[in-house]
Amino acid sequence: MKYAMIALLCGLFLYAPSIAADEHYAKGLSSYKKGNYSDSIRHLTEYIAGTPDPRAYYLLGYAHYKSGEYNSARRYFRDAYLLYPAFRPAMIEMR
Repeated sequence: MKYAMIALLCGLFLYAPSIAADEHYAKGLSSYKKGNYSDSIRHLTEYIAGTPDPRAYYLLGYAHYKSGEYNSARRYFRDAYLLYPAFRPAMIEMR
């Protein structure tokens, strides 16, 4: 019983960062849809710090583009394709 409890707690500590990361992506996407690009950039930057997700890089590129930061936008677009060469913007669920 003692070992099962320790295993459960270890599993929760390992799973918790991914929950927080997913929350950053969701908030970044939501902020982008609302036109709050600076907030979107903040959340997506936090997300990609621990999760190399081409969707987030591409969305981050668009947030920078909408903010007039074209060099940053270009860099994030490029990084999305470097992570996953078959990436297509349609892979981002904008609903």
